[in-house]
Amino acid sequence: MFMGDYVVVEFTEVGALYAYKVGSSYYREAFNSIGSLSKIDDLKVTRMPMLYDLDYMRFAPEGRMPHQGYWDWRINNWINRQVKIKDE
Repeated sequence: MFMGDYVVVEFTEVGALYAYKVGSSYYREAFNSIGSLSKIDDLKVTRMPMLYDLDYMRFAPEGRMPHQGYWDWRINNWINRQVKIKDE
């Protein structure tokens, strides 16, 4: 899913969401070889930081978020703070 300057991919089998900022190194790593994509799991960059740091209660500009705890609250807050949707 495209949202503003982000591509968000949700993996239901592993229960995690990955948010890539278009043009970032993580984005390029995940999407540069999209033409030769053999499986959807190839879009995961598992070394990405967490979108929300529970210890310091900070949001990252991009990263992953497992579907654990209050993940729906955290992702809504991340979207509201980080994603800028352009008016058409």
